[in-house]
Amino acid sequence: MRRNSRKAVVHVVLFLAVLMLIIILNLPESNSKFFAWDRIPYETSSATLLEARGICPGLEKTPKPVLVVSRVASVDLGT
Repeated sequence: MRRNSRKAVVHVVLFLAVLMLIIILNLPESNSKFFAWDRIPYETSSATLLEARGICPGLEKTPKPVLVVSRVASVDLGT
């Protein structure tokens, strides 16, 4: 093999190695993580619970656990 062709082969191999490394590092993480959001205990100190307000579209249709975050203070949006 001539010196120029050997040099070209080495450069192509190095380029492919770097390309594969970049692709592997950018792959999404596996879905084996477990979040126990459905097991978060909540106990209120109130004697009565407030009625549910607001709408979460599609919430009743999903079997997935959901974390709903709401505002504590009232915000006047001009309505």
